[in-house]
Amino acid sequence: MTCLDTIKITNIHIEIITRPLTYPFRIAGEVHYDVLTLTVILEHKGIIGRGECNPYSVSGHNLESVQAEIEAVRKLLLCGINRIALLEVMSPGPARNAVDCALIDLECKILQTPVSKLLGIETSKEICTAQTIGILQNKKELDYFTNKQLPIIKLKVDNSTSTSVISKLKDIFPNTQLIVDANGSLKVSLSEWLYELNNNSVKVLEQPVPFGNEDLLLQVKRGSVLICADESFLNVNHFDIALKYYDMINIKLDKIGGVTAALNAIQIAKANGLQVLIGCMLGTSLSAAPCWWLAQKGDLIDLDGPTMLSQDIDNAMVWSSGRISKPKKELWG
Repeated sequence: MTCLDTIKITNIHIEIITRPLTYPFRIAGEVHYDVLTLTVILEHKGIIGRGECNPYSVSGHNLESVQAEIEAVRKLLLCGINRIALLEVMSPGPARNAVDCALIDLECKILQTPVSKLLGIETSKEICTAQTIGILQNKKELDYFTNKQLPIIKLKVDNSTSTSVISKLKDIFPNTQLIVDANGSLKVSLSEWLYELNNNSVKVLEQPVPFGNEDLLLQVKRGSVLICADESFLNVNHFDIALKYYDMINIKLDKIGGVTAALNAIQIAKANGLQVLIGCMLGTSLSAAPCWWLAQKGDLIDLDGPTMLSQDIDNAMVWSSGRISKPKKELWG
């Protein structure tokens, strides 16, 4: 991975937009009807670089705190701080992600270099993503997906969801790989769920118990199901938890704080035998585009956030039967 020593930014702009979803998206304890996106736009001699984050996507962050974090590094950006130095100045989270992605986009344009070369990533792998289905309230909601060709499905569940939904889903999608994501809601019924998942050859159970309750994972029979950390792995400071309790980590840019930090985290995970799921938050194709390159290094991919929007942005990526098109350079990088 290469990085320009310095880029003196001449202008910094922040764009905030609330974007409606096509349908309500339910996860454990939450229902989303729209998503607020924050885009950092950096300018260098008329050249523009952009990076998007979801300010509310990570616990402890919000619009005001993210704006304040970006404002705190404004002078450093104007003086030419680079992405590597930024890792020491900004904390992991949505703000650093937006700035880091904007800097990478800008570097590619200044150097007239593709992202793959700048980051040192081979791009020979076709990217196939999971399609996320929120907590189902009725059969009609499932009907929306029934006629789609979905190679991988991620199903959101909570402690009120019947385990029978797994066999029903397998009946509808017999050739589809299933991931189940509990967002920490299965503290009481973990053993029951693991039994059902093993019986139905489900590959991954994501964040079954709340952060701080990981000891429960040592008290159950996992079988062949891989346990993936999401809320229990926000950034590199949580590798001790991941290595002790989990088989896989979900790396999301808003959590880890950008592509530069994500590449480091992927390297550490692989070196220590952890599998990597490349995920994303709700957002536009601008937020998912950097993840397309990271997905080249992932074991499992969950990059369908933009498909839930009622309208994506210009030069959007294309999702077709689970496959994602390579981002256009007009979009990012």
